[in-house]
Amino acid sequence: MIFKSSRNIYIVITLWAVIVLLSLPFLVFIQSIPWQIILGAGSAIVICDALLLWILFDTKYIIRNHYFNYYSGPYRGNINIKSIRKIETDNSFIKSTLLKPALGTNGLVIYYNKFDDIFISPADKNGFIKQILIINPDIELKQ
Repeated sequence: MIFKSSRNIYIVITLWAVIVLLSLPFLVFIQSIPWQIILGAGSAIVICDALLLWILFDTKYIIRNHYFNYYSGPYRGNINIKSIRKIETDNSFIKSTLLKPALGTNGLVIYYNKFDDIFISPADKNGFIKQILIINPDIELKQ
């Protein structure tokens, strides 16, 4: 089952602003720049823009068999649902977790294994939690 990430308007606007601000000065001065710099800097800008667009358009969560897979551009991974100990609702703007494959600020912190955690922001939080609990009903839920 696929769950898209919710989107915080400020995060989305910031990502689009970075994409535009990276590209705009280069495009304005492209005619006065030597071709070697155009090739090098242009390649770097295209790669950065592509990574940010990839994150914007490919942040999602998939529950398949006994695994929860997360995708956010090049950041990908999977978690065995049986290793999840606790799911906690997190509506704060600043997150304490290191791994945050999310475009929203209202989401879930998933605690798994012994010391690992991840922040995600599925658009359908209740549906996501229901699917996880079907596989592992022993998970502690904390609001």
